[in-house]
Amino acid sequence: MADHKANTGRLTLNNTAYDFAKQAALIWLPGLGALYAGLAAIWGLPNAVEVVGTITAVDTFLGLVLGISTASYNNGKTDNPDNQKLPEVTEEPSQD
Repeated sequence: MADHKANTGRLTLNNTAYDFAKQAALIWLPGLGALYAGLAAIWGLPNAVEVVGTITAVDTFLGLVLGISTASYNNGKTDNPDNQKLPEVTEEPSQD
């Protein structure tokens, strides 16, 4: 996702952290919540609502962090990665 080059004050995650957090947010945490909810119903495990609610809250916050990191990365991205000077484009006035 984003590699740290300098501290720019933006929230960015390096590629490894981003990929891990994204997989946790999209696959592992929802799966863990569903697993606990199902097992709690079958086996009478304690505090099902509290456990699943906590997992959901953590997952939602992680989604927020990933969204901010993605937006920060996309705002800092450039279409000119080599920082080459691009020619200026000017429009000529139309003559009607």
